[in-house]
Amino acid sequence: MLNSSGDRTNPVQLVEDLASVFLDRELRIKRFTASAKTLFDFVSTDLGRPLSELSDRINYPALVADAQRSLSHLQPAQREISASDRWFLATVLPDVNDVEVVNGVVLTFLDITDRMRRRKISPGLPPTPSACDECTKRS
Repeated sequence: MLNSSGDRTNPVQLVEDLASVFLDRELRIKRFTASAKTLFDFVSTDLGRPLSELSDRINYPALVADAQRSLSHLQPAQREISASDRWFLATVLPDVNDVEVVNGVVLTFLDITDRMRRRKISPGLPPTPSACDECTKRS
């Protein structure tokens, strides 16, 4: 796999770098990746805590509303958000198992800072491709 500068990218590293938060159907924290700790002030006692009570470092005031909507309508939501000097593609997906039982919601945050900087330099650069579209293509 090649990254935007043409260098080889390790797919395992990409997954490890993806900040993810897994919520149950009541939008309580089930688990999170190590990368998510850079965006949320997680401590081990946060498991089971409501998303609405978390302290975060991101500018995403609609996060809880997007998670609720994704859960109730089983539709993904996606936004470009900022966190101090970084930009992320935030994706909110319903967590549905193989037998179509809704387990909760998955939040992912993909760092798109370099792309946003290039877009600022080259305003004609197209918007970030939808990760949800990519998921649909693979199905």
